[in-house]
Amino acid sequence: SFQSVAGKDEGLPDSVKNLIASSYDPIHTFHQGFLKEVEQRLAQWEGRSNAHIKGDYQRIGDILLKNIQGLRQLTVHLQKHSECLVELERAC
Repeated sequence: SFQSVAGKDEGLPDSVKNLIASSYDPIHTFHQGFLKEVEQRLAQWEGRSNAHIKGDYQRIGDILLKNIQGLRQLTVHLQKHSECLVELERAC
């Protein structure tokens, strides 16, 4: 997480660290899960798993559809991007 890395940087005020962590950690967590699902599906496409026997391996839309709700919930965090950059620039 950002907090674990930035927590060691004494040059950034805690308020900036907290703002950035609260904005980017949820996005990072979502991305890790989404990426894992896509990588698993690609492994199925390439025949590196037994799921290809079921015949559902050449689909990606179901993963996108499933994750679109999670992405919508991250909108509030994505909207804080400009604020994070401004505060980071001020701190530097």
